Amino acid sequence: MSSSPEPTRRRRARPVPARPAATGPVDARSAGTWCAPFTGFRVLAAVAVIGAHSCLSARTYPVAGIVQIVAVIVPMFFVVSAYALYRPFIVDDLRGVSPRSARSFWWRRFLRIYPLYAVALTAYLVLLPPLRPPSGSVVDYAKLYGFLQVYDPDLSRFSGIPAAWFLCDEVAFYLLMPFIALAARWVVLRNRRRRHPGRPPSAEEILRGHLAVAVGLWVVGFVARPILVLNEVNAATALPISNLDFYALGIFVSVATLWERAGLKLPEPVAYVRERPWLALGGMVLGATVIALAATDPAVWTPEQDVLRYLMYTVMAGGAMTYFVLGDQRSAANTWFGDRRWGWLAILSLHLYLWHQLVLGGFDRYVTEVAELHIGPRFTTGLAVWVGAVAITVAISAALRPVLDWPYARWAHDAQDTHRRRGRRPSGGPSARPGRPGSSRAGGSGGSGRPSAGRAGPPAAGGRPDGAGRPPNGRPPNGRRPGASGRPATGHRPEGGSRRPEGISRPDASRPPT
Repeated sequence: MSSSPEPTRRRRARPVPARPAATGPVDARSAGTWCAPFTGFRVLAAVAVIGAHSCLSARTYPVAGIVQIVAVIVPMFFVVSAYALYRPFIVDDLRGVSPRSARSFWWRRFLRIYPLYAVALTAYLVLLPPLRPPSGSVVDYAKLYGFLQVYDPDLSRFSGIPAAWFLCDEVAFYLLMPFIALAARWVVLRNRRRRHPGRPPSAEEILRGHLAVAVGLWVVGFVARPILVLNEVNAATALPISNLDFYALGIFVSVATLWERAGLKLPEPVAYVRERPWLALGGMVLGATVIALAATDPAVWTPEQDVLRYLMYTVMAGGAMTYFVLGDQRSAANTWFGDRRWGWLAILSLHLYLWHQLVLGGFDRYVTEVAELHIGPRFTTGLAVWVGAVAITVAISAALRPVLDWPYARWAHDAQDTHRRRGRRPSGGPSARPGRPGSSRAGGSGGSGRPSAGRAGPPAAGGRPDGAGRPPNGRPPNGRRPGASGRPATGHRPEGGSRRPEGISRPDASRPPT
């Protein structure tokens, strides 16, 4: 929900770029810098979260585990966040450029989420007094505004924005991300010095370094969560360490897309899953069924039930994200999820997530308790509450978004002006301007063939997926031969004679904010 496009800067090249892992043509069908199916997924996920909380408020449950089933959306968003934000760090290593500034990265993330969060939190605290810190102390208020409530037993129960624990984990991952990338680079350099001193690392060695660090994160998260839950640590599943395995999954699929573009063969199990969308759907159905059967109380879960549902979340998120990212971006399902019609609502997804509980809570406090409403049968009542909550939340989000997103939009505009004054484009190469496919130097999404973003603002979401585009009418863009765009999927080598992996191209800033 909280990942967003960031105009990129051309950084000083390091003396040792990655060596290409392959020289033959590559038919990359997976996603590139931005995964277009995430666009529709974010919209449907936000609406589903509002639906689950509407059921909870109206005390109308189609099945006992409905809230816990829908809750898989949050771990899936952790995967989306890791993919969208960490993948550029890997791309930098493959291109052989200097690591991006951690301070600049953190500032961009601050501008993206904090104005919205601070205003929303203030509205919750003013309009819904029960959500204020029980102690009333300034320190506790500072914890709420500083994304620290999940670490405080008193605040994590029911203070501030109830759903904001998601952002507490996100902020922790933002702080860790540059250090995770640094650890991966250290692994690569250590292995190179030990095995092949004096030789630049290959694309495969770089990707294996990031993969090794991701495996470590996955093990820590997967092992730590049940230990914390079974020992009944406060807010165990909301702690960042408990969700490291889902962030690791986002890094896994990031590495896999670049692995494929480097001409390397994906593991057979991964290739098998991505070719069969019914496996992803089956994983979702299996997980939902197990959670529904295990549920005994819609609102209260035992530690053992929590361990089980998170195990199912791993199955559900793993299959779905593998297909979204690594599956053929031109398939019927991915094309539907990546359709442009989702674009406007996808931009509102984080706003919807943060505002909808204020809508439900405000109705409870100032109108009547949602649970006391009677609009025909209980199912009809729950559906009416859901539709009403979605409509009101969308209206509030659409009205406030221009103001709350202004700081980030202003920064992006200033970054564009700075690059223009320097005679450089934020997206990198000389061909990266609206309506013109990037050249081999500016083909950042990994040879998607779609136009690069020459403006700072987010374009319409759901454009042609990376690795799936082709020039209109089958003609080379601007008279160039097909290989000149740097698209591995064409089967031609990029200009310059030697093929390089997609990751060595610049990142593309043309993905919608989340």
